Amino acid sequence: MCWWELLAKSLLRRKGQSLLRVGLACLLLLCLELYMATIQSSEQALIQASQELPVEVKVVSADGSQNVGIRIEETKVEALLEAGIRNPVYSVQIAGNLDPVNQVEPVKSCDTSLYGVNSLDGFSFVEAGSFTFAQGYDTTFVAGTEPVCAISTSYAATHDLKLGDSLELLVYSIDYGKTGSSFQFGDLGTVSLQVVGLFQETTGSQSVVHGIVPIAWVHRLFEETGTPFYYHSFQGLVANPLQLNAFKATAEELGFREAHPDAGDSRTGNALEMQDSIFRETAERLQANQQWFVLFAPGFCALVGVLVLVTTFFILRSARREIALASALGKPLLGSALRLFLENLLLTLVGSALVLAVSGAILGTAALVVGAVFLGVALLGSFGAVVLVCRFDLLNTLFKQEESA
Repeated sequence: MCWWELLAKSLLRRKGQSLLRVGLACLLLLCLELYMATIQSSEQALIQASQELPVEVKVVSADGSQNVGIRIEETKVEALLEAGIRNPVYSVQIAGNLDPVNQVEPVKSCDTSLYGVNSLDGFSFVEAGSFTFAQGYDTTFVAGTEPVCAISTSYAATHDLKLGDSLELLVYSIDYGKTGSSFQFGDLGTVSLQVVGLFQETTGSQSVVHGIVPIAWVHRLFEETGTPFYYHSFQGLVANPLQLNAFKATAEELGFREAHPDAGDSRTGNALEMQDSIFRETAERLQANQQWFVLFAPGFCALVGVLVLVTTFFILRSARREIALASALGKPLLGSALRLFLENLLLTLVGSALVLAVSGAILGTAALVVGAVFLGVALLGSFGAVVLVCRFDLLNTLFKQEESA
């Protein structure tokens, strides 16, 4: 009779024990999967927190008093974007003169204020939902490079402009002094802008906005005239809040510092303001819980192994007399031990397969990883149990068998 036939015959002879060992494998694997699922759910909670509790970043002046109308180096903005910023919103302000009276050198005042922006999100100088666009245009016009603009309804009424008209004027770059009380205007030439939108300015706003233009068009205008380009505002969300410390380190390397009220500079944009307190408190709590679960994971696996060893030993202990009798008849003890080990391995595989058939559909490949860990632990526990079962005194065991008979 082949060894696998002997194995099957032995399992069928002890059906109750066989079903018990299959059930034990199912129960212990489920416990291990639940433990690992808890760790996985903690990771998912962290990811969810990073999405639902975004960390907002704003470039502010050195003294922290302003986040618009400041001078931010172009290279710093580009580096911040590369460091990981999503939903960035940035702007640059330029001035213009439509009235010939103001079109003189040196420029002392301007009658038109234009903002180059990449997005209208968070643009606080405009009443929400007040835009009206020409056919074929919408709020995405600021993402293009065309010489187009949206102007305020009051500016349009003052200069008798309507949708589709052309607005021709001299435009100038604006450079701020450190104290914020002085401006320098740089000639950018005469431009012609098509009016594609109208909007209502925010009531009571301290900043006057006559027109909005695509910032990419403004940037190209600066390049064509050889004028140094600076952003005047920048804000966004940290792309991966879970790497917040790394982002802060990168920002510090770029020259950004915390704002200091005594800096005496309200125009240089070299400080960062971050709204991260709520996210940090939530993330630290979730990470602490996860770290505890991860820390005790090896101990939990060891506990599962001990349970396999103890329960398997007590289940198989009744086979000790059968093994002793086989040994007395000349059958090698190693062969009997190997049969017991293979029996338990087969039943463990059956129990694991039953659980993985269900959990695999829920946990995916993670279930297979946990199953592999469990099989490794179960193998060690089964080996230890079989060794303990086979450690007996042959004569003493046979003598007890005769007494019980």
